[in-house]
Amino acid sequence: MIETQSASGLSEPQPEAMVSAEGFRVRRWLGVGLLALLGGLLAILWAQWPSQVARSRMQEAERRMTAIGKAVLNYAQVHGTLPQSAQPLVAGGPPQSWRTTILSELGAPMRRVTLELSQPWDSPANLEVARRAAADSNWIWHLPFDSSPADRTSFVLVTGPNTVFDGQRARRIREARRGMLKTAIAIEVRDSDIAWHEPRDVTIDEAVREVRERPAHAEGSHVLLIDGVVKFLKSNTDEDVIRYLFDQQATMPVRRTDMDGNVIEEERPE
Repeated sequence: MIETQSASGLSEPQPEAMVSAEGFRVRRWLGVGLLALLGGLLAILWAQWPSQVARSRMQEAERRMTAIGKAVLNYAQVHGTLPQSAQPLVAGGPPQSWRTTILSELGAPMRRVTLELSQPWDSPANLEVARRAAADSNWIWHLPFDSSPADRTSFVLVTGPNTVFDGQRARRIREARRGMLKTAIAIEVRDSDIAWHEPRDVTIDEAVREVRERPAHAEGSHVLLIDGVVKFLKSNTDEDVIRYLFDQQATMPVRRTDMDGNVIEEERPE
């Protein structure tokens, strides 16, 4: 500090020193203010983090299901029909899953997978191929945030009587009784015990339970329509509405909720 001697013999601070002290106080308060601002921003980001994670997971699930829907449509365009849920892929061979059937319609690394199609899905050779394929981070059939093993599938068809995949024969898309906008064929599932190459999926009853009782996300699950469009079904969607989407013989209930869980008025059954 710069000081001068006053007439009384006492030292007095000079203006330069006073300005320096004032500047220090200003800088100190600015620092405190910036720290408070940063703390507030961090608190906001911390509070929003769970919702951001949930949103990104939903977007990833939708992206993958959209790619699967596109592959199913590409297969139908090439072969004239949808793939069957399970069918032999070589003469005299055992049935293989539709997920195996459409591998060639998907990008890498799915296109490079070579299962032994003359052997059952659970033969030692095929189990090893399936395990190694699922270890790839770009593997489409298993969502990375799902807690089931990587060789399990996060996407299944809805099969059985009155569905598009009733096991009787391969169907053409135009055979969907209600048209493409009201016919669902697949759902997203959580913690599945179904291997991605296993010729097994879920029934309508199981699909209802998956959506309503153990949804893939906090508020619901994604479903794939026959035209390749992905929709989000809230877990509070009426059971009859879910059945209507998959059951080609079902009629729309009189009082129901839509795919967003909103109550809507009566629509004349088809």
